[in-house]
Amino acid sequence: MAEKSVNADTEIFPFPGKVRSTVWAYFGFGKTKQGPPIKENLNMQSVICKLCRKLYVNKETKKRKLDDHVHKLIVGKALPLSLVDSPFFKNFVKELDPRYKPPSRYDVQKSLDGKMRQMTVKLQNELPPVGGHLAITHDGWTSCATESYDTVTAHFINSNWELRSAVLQTTKVEGSHTGEHIAERLKEMVSDWNIPVPTVVTDNAANERKAIQLLGWERFGCYGHRLNLAVKHSLDVPEVSRILGKSRKIVTLFHQSTSLNDCLLDKQILVYSDTRNLIGHKLINDVPTRWNSTLAMLRRLSEQIAAILAIASDDKLNINKTTCNNLRSYCLTFEEQNIVEGLIKLLSPFEKATTILCAENSPTMNKVLVSMAKIRNILELQSHSESATLKKVVGKLQEQLTKRTDYEEIPVMAALLNPDTKSLSFLPVHEQEAGRRLLLDKALGLVDENGNLQVKVKKEPELEVSSTEALPELPNLPDNIVVEQDDIVTENASTSGDNNITSDCEPVAKKIKCSDMDEWFDDVMVTRVEKTPVSAVIEQEIERYLASNRDADDSKLSLLQWWEKNQYVYPRLAVLAKKYLAIPASSVPSERVFSLAGSLVNKKRSRLNPDLINKLIFLKMNMDQYW
Repeated sequence: MAEKSVNADTEIFPFPGKVRSTVWAYFGFGKTKQGPPIKENLNMQSVICKLCRKLYVNKETKKRKLDDHVHKLIVGKALPLSLVDSPFFKNFVKELDPRYKPPSRYDVQKSLDGKMRQMTVKLQNELPPVGGHLAITHDGWTSCATESYDTVTAHFINSNWELRSAVLQTTKVEGSHTGEHIAERLKEMVSDWNIPVPTVVTDNAANERKAIQLLGWERFGCYGHRLNLAVKHSLDVPEVSRILGKSRKIVTLFHQSTSLNDCLLDKQILVYSDTRNLIGHKLINDVPTRWNSTLAMLRRLSEQIAAILAIASDDKLNINKTTCNNLRSYCLTFEEQNIVEGLIKLLSPFEKATTILCAENSPTMNKVLVSMAKIRNILELQSHSESATLKKVVGKLQEQLTKRTDYEEIPVMAALLNPDTKSLSFLPVHEQEAGRRLLLDKALGLVDENGNLQVKVKKEPELEVSSTEALPELPNLPDNIVVEQDDIVTENASTSGDNNITSDCEPVAKKIKCSDMDEWFDDVMVTRVEKTPVSAVIEQEIERYLASNRDADDSKLSLLQWWEKNQYVYPRLAVLAKKYLAIPASSVPSERVFSLAGSLVNKKRSRLNPDLINKLIFLKMNMDQYW
């Protein structure tokens, strides 16, 4: 099929090699690279007609591209592989291009196997080698077929200072979920991928903590999970529990009755005629496993309270009498509505902090302590509320945050390695000093017992000097200095009265070499410099870093862009930055796989092979970066 015409000045080259068909007298190839017209330098995927100069694309090349798009459709939308055998899909493709024959199910599975191998190699080539720094998240989930799986995701900063995230594997769990079994699987995973010992981010389950403890690895507890637990404990106040109970019953009534939902829509049209964006909103129920769902329920209930009260006060509606009486008994009083509004205001900062700390496209660990400081300031202001109930909730929140925040090493290091928060001004003075000592200890940890760096530190690239650059002229030697071939220097003695010194004059009794004369200059210049210990160099580097300020140009750079620019200025701290800034603040990356897994393993596909589940999740989650 002719795609387009080539320019008249485009040179057409014959087939590189022996040909039998006479067709090659009329067709040739264009160049893609400089050099002789061999296969490596010609575009062998398309031919050019020498008569009309039309370009024709190879059908096989076109088919491979279309097949690849079919594979992306199946993987990207979590569709069954049998889609390609469906007559509806075949008819649809036939209408688009009658000449294209979609691959069979067997061909798709075979191609996806090859694609997974290619993506695995690409990912392995980018993963930090043994001795580098890497963070992983680990969590488990259960399919609708009551089969347990666990997922591991990797997070690292590559050589271009780009934050990378990838799913490594999703494996079926056989047997009990003990800490010992989790430790064995994680150890095997590290060996299979040949990666460095990672820093692990997990939820606060006892078996997860025990597994990492058995392995002796560094662990950080998911901060999103911590915030969620703190909020749940703080809402365990009798007055709040009663409000939440009534709110859940209201939501359940509307979820169980289509008549109530129809009435809600009618009342929304009447009550919210000026704010049309509130029409059509349904009530939301909270879910224990879903973070911030209680806030979402209260927020939607507060938004629709006018329409709900309008339904409860209308006796002419065609609604079951029992349902109507229940709705009236569950409706919140004005005092309770005020408490709900206060709770929404109180919990909104936790929702924002959770969103910030669960991001994947930028470093998050450096924002943990700043987010906690912000929340503490907000709670301090809320502690002066007139509502006694809200004061109790604030007090319990402050108590929970004090228990769960003990300035762990990982978030402190991440904050120190952010030039905007390195002063730790949001922490008490004694914590600021402890943080600086921690930074020094971690940097000195890069040095072994002999004072040598255990990791390779990049040095600033040397400037290249052009060979054509003119060299400065050397001064002429005075006439009374003669430099002989064996590096002997003699000086004319003016008292001898003989001004002619030749090379065949009598040599001195002992030849003096230049290296033996270095001590002669000790009183006028320093000829020997003692080597500075590595520990002193590291201390100086830290002092320079802590004393530096961002200039106007640096303020526009992201955190990783700033480190890319300054990696040669602070080479040892850059090594630590790659480690701590790559650690995610939550285990959400593993949990995000659960929603995809729910689309894959559903009631109609409950018998999927575990290897196929792993393959489809790996391809889908890593598609954007490694396909």
